[in-house]
Amino acid sequence: MHKLKNKQGMAKYTKEQAMCNVLARHGFVVQHLDDTQRPDGSYDILIDGHCADLKKTKGAGNTVNYAKWDIEYPNAEYVVFELEQDTAAIRRRIYELKRKGYKFFSI
Repeated sequence: MHKLKNKQGMAKYTKEQAMCNVLARHGFVVQHLDDTQRPDGSYDILIDGHCADLKKTKGAGNTVNYAKWDIEYPNAEYVVFELEQDTAAIRRRIYELKRKGYKFFSI
């Protein structure tokens, strides 16, 4: 179980759980990891057996930074984004990451 010590911890858990529910409804096998199962807090879930981090963002600038950090440093294989806004700037950032070899799909 997550350590729900404060409002921020509860908000993070609720966000992650909602994202896991969306993935599961689309046919993915999702294991939401609690704090004791996360090596150094590096990723949030296993999706079809692969390590993945969950990110919710509305800004294009953070999209590239989140993807680079989560893939290159904590060794997550995937980054699952919930985009609060679908803008041309975010699409440009996603295209930029695709050119660098990152793979994207949307649900």
